[in-house]
Amino acid sequence: MDLKGYLFDDDRGVSPVIGVILMVAITVILAAVIATFVMNMGPNEETAPTTNWDVTGDTSSSGADVVTFTHDGGGGADGAKLYFVIDGATNVESNDGDSTDTDKLKSEYTWETLSGGTTDVSASNSVEISPSNSNLEATDGNSLSNLDLDDASIDLVWRASNSDTSEILTSWEP
Repeated sequence: MDLKGYLFDDDRGVSPVIGVILMVAITVILAAVIATFVMNMGPNEETAPTTNWDVTGDTSSSGADVVTFTHDGGGGADGAKLYFVIDGATNVESNDGDSTDTDKLKSEYTWETLSGGTTDVSASNSVEISPSNSNLEATDGNSLSNLDLDDASIDLVWRASNSDTSEILTSWEP
C-alpha cells in the first residue's frame, strides 16, 4: 500500500471546508449590507429652522395694538409650519361704545394667513398682528377685529408637518 499517495492525493476534505468558509463570508457580508440599508431607512425627523427674529410691539394707549414679527436672519422657514399662538388677548366687541365681551382668548394664526399667502419665509419677511390686518382669522374660526393685546403673549411656533414635534421660535409679551 502506498501510504504517501493515499495521504497527499486525496482532496475530498478541502472542498467542504472551503464551501463552509465561503458561505459564512457571504452571510456576514449580506447581513452587513442589509443592516446598513435598514439603519438609514428610519423616518427622517424634521427639525425647526435656525432663524433669528426681531419682534416689536406697540400696545400704547393709542388704541391700535400692533406687534410685528420680522425674520432677521438665519435659515429660511416654511410659512405653512409657522403658527402664532396668541394667549390672553381680549376681543372687545362694542355695542354703542360699551364693552360687552372681554373674555381672554387663546387663538392660533398661521404665517400664511397673516402674510396673505407667503410660504417661503426668508430674511426681512415680516407679519403684523393688529386689528387692522384684514387676514386676521384664527385657525379655530375666531375673527379678532377688535384685538386688545395689553395682557396677551404671542408665541411664534414651528410645527413639523408629519408629527407632534413643535418648537417655540420666539415670544412677545407687552
